[in-house]
Amino acid sequence: MTKGVYKYDYPDTAKLLPEFMMYTIGSDFVPPPVYAGGLRYHAVAPTLSLLMKEGIVKSRDYNQDEAFKWAQLFSQLEGYIPAPETSHALPILKEIAERANGEKKTVLVSFSGHGLLDLGNYGEVLFKD
Repeated sequence: MTKGVYKYDYPDTAKLLPEFMMYTIGSDFVPPPVYAGGLRYHAVAPTLSLLMKEGIVKSRDYNQDEAFKWAQLFSQLEGYIPAPETSHALPILKEIAERANGEKKTVLVSFSGHGLLDLGNYGEVLFKD
């Protein structure tokens, strides 16, 4: 989301589907062999890409260690283990809280699912020492 170019590109690596206008790093992109939840796709959904292009939505870039620490905190506070994909959206909560200057805010977080099947991956990142 933070490194792509807004252009027409294939949504699949086989290049069988029609091209869409979206932020993309290229359908030929091959991700490094690291665990990154479901964040290994080369493009941003066309509707979200348009919202980004129009300045309605802004993207942020958080590394896996930071995202997983926020997932751990979230699960301790809320009793729910977020999916790794969702965990990458959680570090923004700190920015939102800092901008609130003590004012009470309600924040809506869109969850892609639970992280129960990802506990091993969380453990590898959070408890690597």
